[in-house]
Amino acid sequence: MPTETLQIFHGDGRTSENPADFLKSFNRAMRQQAITQLNDKLDAYGDYLGTSSQAETWCKALTPTEKATWATFITAFRKTLAASSDRREDESRVRKRIIGPHTIKRRSREENNALR
Repeated sequence: MPTETLQIFHGDGRTSENPADFLKSFNRAMRQQAITQLNDKLDAYGDYLGTSSQAETWCKALTPTEKATWATFITAFRKTLAASSDRREDESRVRKRIIGPHTIKRRSREENNALR
């Protein structure tokens, strides 16, 4: 079985990231490495976050209760990082629906002057 290669996660909604997919990949990597202890998983999780990223800031701000079990950690992750990604996707879909699939090209100053 090939070893899971995890990409650094930033949690800022970039299109190349999917929080749910990152979490699945992280869990696969932990199983492959036989990491099962909560503290070891949480330490490893921090290693896959972008430096000074929204995800790292979120992780450092977790309360002891949110880090008490893997289930509470996952709940906090989904509530914050995955939810913010979902909101950005929803906003993008709404914009596309309002604007439509075509974008309006703005005229340059020269084009406006030529029309006068």
